[in-house]
Amino acid sequence: MNTAGPAPLVRNAIQWGGALLLALLLTLGLGMATATAATDHDGKTVASIQQTEEEESPYSFQGSMRDSDREPIVGVEVTVTDESGFSGTGTTDESGEWSVGVPAPGTYTVTLNVDSLPDGITLRDPAHESREFEIATTAQQGVLFAFGDPPSAQPTSDPGESETGSETPTGDDSETETAAEQPRGQGFMAALTQRAINGLFFGLLLALGAIGITLIYGTTGVSNFAHGELLTFGGIVFYATTTLFSLPIVAAIAITLVACTVFGWLHDFALFKPLRKRRVGMVQLLIVTIGLSIALRYFFQFLIGGGTQQLSINRGAAIAIGPANISTSVLIAAGISVIVLAGVAYFLTRTRMGK
Repeated sequence: MNTAGPAPLVRNAIQWGGALLLALLLTLGLGMATATAATDHDGKTVASIQQTEEEESPYSFQGSMRDSDREPIVGVEVTVTDESGFSGTGTTDESGEWSVGVPAPGTYTVTLNVDSLPDGITLRDPAHESREFEIATTAQQGVLFAFGDPPSAQPTSDPGESETGSETPTGDDSETETAAEQPRGQGFMAALTQRAINGLFFGLLLALGAIGITLIYGTTGVSNFAHGELLTFGGIVFYATTTLFSLPIVAAIAITLVACTVFGWLHDFALFKPLRKRRVGMVQLLIVTIGLSIALRYFFQFLIGGGTQQLSINRGAAIAIGPANISTSVLIAAGISVIVLAGVAYFLTRTRMGK
């Protein structure tokens, strides 16, 4: 049997794996150097600014307050609450930055204590004193408050109509009301480190999904446009078992694996096997996968809606990697991804069945 074929695949896998490992080491080293080199205005080394809540959970709301002259506003209190009774308070430091850790993703009410504002400092829009924000896809959610006189607005046909426009203020202090993820007090390099690590771990999860669609195309020549919906099915089953039915996570994982296996088999047996027997062309098969993708997408939205759903599972404590905070569950998921990717690569290049 000719065994020379997989050799280029092995070399490519080793090269890409080495490049990813090198990138990870460089990112971690950069983050550690940034955290070590961070200094305050007096030139003294400062530790990463973290609150007690952030040590227990990687999720937090944070922001920066500055007046119309771009000077930091010190000593302003911000309170974060939710419907479960959680309440956390943060105070702006000498650089005008604040942070409040929260226990888990979800919707929270962020309230500015206007009584703690210095004399002469007022909110540009009083309605923004208390607003709802959601932590869903990122560990840190930025919230900014605009101060100063409101900008001049053109009169409307109905002066009594309430303002329902964008929350992004205009004028000299025009900053987005909801900022992107920004680690507190660390600067650009720390933010880059956090995003690079998050991107690396998320890329590992995408690689798992890419394995399936690559094998399908390699064995059948069909690009399955419904592959994303098949992956979504597994997420929905895991959400239902853990959050809706409150099953133990081990049982939820087992049920999800079995359900995805059965669903994938039905997907092939009921749809693609008959089409293969009829020797349907590739273009027609592509159209079928597009139709299946649309049908499954709207079926899922009918079942659980189109919004963001949160899993009621313990994501573990936050682990500091330089200036970045990574939850234990993310590290476990990344480790499983690496093991599975390496296992599949070994199976395809080293075993008789894989070859």
